[in-house]
Amino acid sequence: MESLKTLLVANRGEIAVRILKTAKKLNLRTIALYTEPDAASAHVQLADEAFLLDGPPSKAYIDGDQIIKLAKRNHVDAIIPGYGFLSENADFARAIAKAGMVFAGPSPECIEAFGLKHTARDLATKAGVPIVPGSTGLVTSEEDAVKVAKDLGFPVMLKATAGGGGMGLLTCSSEDEVRESFATVRSRGEALFKNAGLFIERYYPSSHHIEVQVFGNGDGKAIAIGERECSIQRRHQKIIEECPSPFVTRNPGLRESLGDAAVRLAESIKYGSAGTIEYLVDDETGAFFFLEMNTRLQVEHGITELCYGVDLVELMLKQADAQLSGKKGLEVAFLTGITVDAPSGAAIEARVYAENPTKDFAPCPGTLQSVEWKELPGSRIDTWVYRGIKVSANYDPLLAKVMLHSPSRTQAIEGMRTILTQSRICGPPTNLEFLAEILTDERFVTGNTLTRFLDDFQWKLVTALKKVLNEGNGDITFSNKLISMIGCGNCVDILGSKKGYTPDRPWLFEEFDQITFYRVSEEEYEKELALFNSGRYEYQWEEVIFDMAEHNKLLHDTKEEVAAIRARQRKAQDEMDKLEAELLEHWAKEKAEKGVPVDAIENLLKDPQILPIEAPLNANIWKVEVKQGDKLDEGQIVVILEAMKLEIAVRTELHAAGATVEKVLVQPGDSIEAGKPLILVRNA
Repeated sequence: MESLKTLLVANRGEIAVRILKTAKKLNLRTIALYTEPDAASAHVQLADEAFLLDGPPSKAYIDGDQIIKLAKRNHVDAIIPGYGFLSENADFARAIAKAGMVFAGPSPECIEAFGLKHTARDLATKAGVPIVPGSTGLVTSEEDAVKVAKDLGFPVMLKATAGGGGMGLLTCSSEDEVRESFATVRSRGEALFKNAGLFIERYYPSSHHIEVQVFGNGDGKAIAIGERECSIQRRHQKIIEECPSPFVTRNPGLRESLGDAAVRLAESIKYGSAGTIEYLVDDETGAFFFLEMNTRLQVEHGITELCYGVDLVELMLKQADAQLSGKKGLEVAFLTGITVDAPSGAAIEARVYAENPTKDFAPCPGTLQSVEWKELPGSRIDTWVYRGIKVSANYDPLLAKVMLHSPSRTQAIEGMRTILTQSRICGPPTNLEFLAEILTDERFVTGNTLTRFLDDFQWKLVTALKKVLNEGNGDITFSNKLISMIGCGNCVDILGSKKGYTPDRPWLFEEFDQITFYRVSEEEYEKELALFNSGRYEYQWEEVIFDMAEHNKLLHDTKEEVAAIRARQRKAQDEMDKLEAELLEHWAKEKAEKGVPVDAIENLLKDPQILPIEAPLNANIWKVEVKQGDKLDEGQIVVILEAMKLEIAVRTELHAAGATVEKVLVQPGDSIEAGKPLILVRNA
């Protein structure tokens, strides 16, 4: 490095750690930022210096003024933003330059050019890149939205023009749905991105989400570095990515066409730094359409690095060094020299989140009691967590990006399954098992995944579990509760009581991040039931009677093995029934002596037919979808929460099907803590 000596990383979590590792390799002095919840994070320990940010933890990382002042005081040469937060904020990039430093990313003009999706479509058209059929500019009224949708043909997608990260999107299949969704998308855009602008595109249900990695030198030269398949998504956010795309590999010439179009677009605006062109690719025809350009480092950049032998962060820092030295950017010869026509082998990335896949992927903050990653030759795990770290409700719940590079796609799939099934995280629920199950699906194995894959996959998995668990089992209630635990390691109260609310089983219990201990009143009862978040429980600290992780056997192994598991399940149920009887007897004695104080809601909950539906995490109330007296269906959305710029739908449980809404306890704009009741329902 000629001029770049000190680098400030304006981010947190795994991406901060990943950037710092390359900066260390380049012998740069590094500075990290953190908030109180992140004080023990790995990036704080890895940097040469780390500074605590002032202000609320949820807003500190987007306080550009504070970050720039801190950088100037510490003689920083360049600031690199990673992804999220301020990474695509043109004003932040411009302010860094004004302060005499370099923004390790594209120019403010490039960020602005692609910051609004409807104007990005215009740039793509000028560069000769095909776009998804859609509205011309923004749609400003409900009637215009209906007209555009009818002209395009259903289904269509309404998009917030300033949206990102899969937020501000709604698919509509009819005129009525367009009318219902128009105001919602506008309000979400205003609330999340301070821009209510909306446009409409035709929606292609049988499509792939494929993106091309580009790098430009800011002086008219850009290169394409392969493509990534990103079709497996939840809430329009990727969770499994591949390089190269199996669909592209099967279609001769498509890789070159996608790359050439991406380079044309990047060079048309003299793009400088790493960026990604995202396409929608029709499964039937192979036709591709521009979706958007991400003017930053992508979350999934690592699998491109593994297949093409490049370090994209190093390129970004060398580009910044060239700018500090008075140049436009990297030399054309240097950039051309790293171009590789085809990928080496295959790489897969799986994003491991602290979230519950059976609860609409609701984030699950908490303390990680144990973290053990299985590693194989060719594996790479970008993470910021370790044993004892607390996952904060203030930030995205991404724990790690697990990657594996192998000589072939088949070997990569097999190896990734080994990593996911043999890694262990004890604490809040994660999606580890869910990800592993995806890799067994025939459509994934054969490389035929579309953007709607996950919806079909979830339905298929839950249906199979219901069938297996309910066959020959008279206790359907217990089976249904078991289903809510399977596949996500979720900590669920098997006995059916609710945290803080005990209508028909009136003991109290305390929940820790790893184990739920059942207690009576304020004293720990002599006989305990410990329920582990990994999905197992022990009675009186003795043998593990039934391990929920054995659900794979329920799906894949012989009838004899299934029968053995069911026998252990029945034994476990018998032990819990005994414990329940003992606890009830003990509680009755306690109540006679000193009673149990209750509030108004708890009084209502004494009716055994009344049950609460609770908030899965600390959040704001976005929308209430039901009212008093409504009859509920299984899986019906009752409340939509907003947390960490995510929309989380709270649905009815299996046992609430046919129930009636007794009381709505929240309204839009309210804040609520995890475990607090949102609505009360009366069982049918």
